[in-house]
Amino acid sequence: MQESLLHHIWHHRYFRSPALFLVDGRPLHVLHVGTHNPHQGADFKQARLQIGDTQVEGDVEIHVCTSDWFKHQHHQQAHYQQVVLHVVWQHDLDGLHTEGIPILELRHYVNPQVLNTYRQLVLSPIHQRPLCAPQWQALGRLHKIDLLEKAVMRRMEEKAQRILQEYAQCGLWEEVAYRMLAYAWGLGQNAEAFLKLSRLTPLKMLQKHRNSQQAIEAILFGQSGLLPLPGTDDYSRTLAQEYAFYKHKFSLQSLSATEWKFLRMRPSNFPTFRLAQWAYFLSMHDLLHNLLLYSPMEELQKTFTTVQVSDYWKARYRFGDQRTKRATPTSIGRQMVYTLLINAVVPYRVAYGLHNGNKSYIQSAMDLLQALPPENNRITRFWSGFIEPQSAYDSQALIGQYKQACLKKECLSCVIGNHLLRKSARSSS
Repeated sequence: MQESLLHHIWHHRYFRSPALFLVDGRPLHVLHVGTHNPHQGADFKQARLQIGDTQVEGDVEIHVCTSDWFKHQHHQQAHYQQVVLHVVWQHDLDGLHTEGIPILELRHYVNPQVLNTYRQLVLSPIHQRPLCAPQWQALGRLHKIDLLEKAVMRRMEEKAQRILQEYAQCGLWEEVAYRMLAYAWGLGQNAEAFLKLSRLTPLKMLQKHRNSQQAIEAILFGQSGLLPLPGTDDYSRTLAQEYAFYKHKFSLQSLSATEWKFLRMRPSNFPTFRLAQWAYFLSMHDLLHNLLLYSPMEELQKTFTTVQVSDYWKARYRFGDQRTKRATPTSIGRQMVYTLLINAVVPYRVAYGLHNGNKSYIQSAMDLLQALPPENNRITRFWSGFIEPQSAYDSQALIGQYKQACLKKECLSCVIGNHLLRKSARSSS
């Protein structure tokens, strides 16, 4: 038994009957359960109760066992002097409370099905379809909207906090836009490496060489640690020589090649090939802050889909590879464009809106999510057959709900979990 479940049962009055009796036999009628207190002191404040013929108002403390009161040394703490009821799952002391506080032994008044449902939820294996997924259809329309809205905002605000940390570190929105776009460009497996690369390679330095794609390639590949030194062919030797100049001039520190991942991915997602596209993009675009913040979806899509690579990379995926007949296009595909919009543009607008207290940027981000198609991945497929996302807004909400609630087993704070427990409380035992 967990105290958090007892809190939940008390808060929602998941009792078999309103007719409750204290361990001393007196009848108890709960007029108001009180306000949950997440801070120091009793668990519920300002509860109103009727014990026998007397109405009392004060705090309620909840424990698994009566003896926990003394284990936690509440009898020596001033914060617990206003407690008028001690709710426990099991009364394990001989006689009544030595403090004279009335005791309610809750286990006699809770449907066993509530416990069974809770155990099934929290003990169900992670990394599988949530046990509660089939119950989605049973939720009312407003509950569904509420769940999706809270989940997507929580997910976006989580991402936004990372962006705000970058801003706190460098103090330049243009630099932050560059870093966050780099992070999204890494497509999950190489996202952290791309972010580290952007931190080691300031945008202002790259912008000085914006008119030379070769210079940007030399700097980025050299900084990534993926550029073979002194070079294995004419192209890589040229980049190596140019990078040596910039490294000395700007006292650059590079990443290790071991930071990058190549295994179990398509060649078109190899970091060398994505870096070639990244270099092309940076040679063609500046004012990244304005691009991410103000550009409409159509302009953003056009901007990303026009990205190409230099001639060397039109026939290779790695340095030193033999020329191959290109089986896939060299431009950025539609799915990656959607990924950039979802993982860079949307959270960037949310972060900027939070920083400036301007909700219009946050609304712009939500509108963009609503306009994008839903993602199709392992997590969204968990809900398949029960919830069919209509947009990226929905799929991001489902991903957020899974990562923030399902994996952490926070079923008590979930709309679906509440629905199942409420249903169990009302069922016949």
